[in-house]
Amino acid sequence: MKLTPRLRAIAAKIPTGSIPVDVGTDHCYIPIYLVKNRICPKAIATEINVGPYQRAIEMVEREGLLGKIDVRLGDGLKVIKPGEANVVVIAGMGGFSIIEILKKSPEVLAAIDLLVLQPMLAQDRVRKYLLNSGYMIKDEDLVEESSQIYEIILAVSGNQALQDEMYFEIGYRLFEKRHPLLGRLIDRKLKITESIIKELRKINTKKSRERLEHMEKRFHWLKEAKRNVCQGPNHSSNN
Repeated sequence: MKLTPRLRAIAAKIPTGSIPVDVGTDHCYIPIYLVKNRICPKAIATEINVGPYQRAIEMVEREGLLGKIDVRLGDGLKVIKPGEANVVVIAGMGGFSIIEILKKSPEVLAAIDLLVLQPMLAQDRVRKYLLNSGYMIKDEDLVEESSQIYEIILAVSGNQALQDEMYFEIGYRLFEKRHPLLGRLIDRKLKITESIIKELRKINTKKSRERLEHMEKRFHWLKEAKRNVCQGPNHSSNN
């Protein structure tokens, strides 16, 4: 099975020999790839919607993997028992949806060694939630697909603090590794931020002024980050 660049990059983060659960699996591409390529001996896939759940079962059956991939219908990790898996994959969802899934199943997460998260939106909220909930961000990656740049966050249990909270906006691990797509990611965030600022300047309410102040701070931080992108991170963290 050939994965798209985004899914291939996510699959590459799964440790060999681990038992992953892919939340919101859709067509079950990642579990099938991991098991067929003997990266993982077995996997679990969950889906909250009946249609995608049935498609996932059909895909698993077509690949002859019904005994190795367990597809379950249910809400996020609610259909997982503690200890059944040691890696959680949640990809292709908004950041707030990812946070809600994690919040609902603390007993399952207590037995998880690694979170592999790929939020489509609100990446800053995901990073902030992780660091405020007993996790540390072990690594991050960027991948380009169809002119879009996707952010992948790897988190493990631990304590971590950032001196500059603007690194919730763009993970400092990306600066540490001088990721080749980092400059383009910053450019895109600058463009979005500039557009928001222009709209906020047309509104004169207390809430809009407060948001404008935040967006202007964000814009200047991103500009400075772009200037320093080839020099590594300008921050300190406690791991």
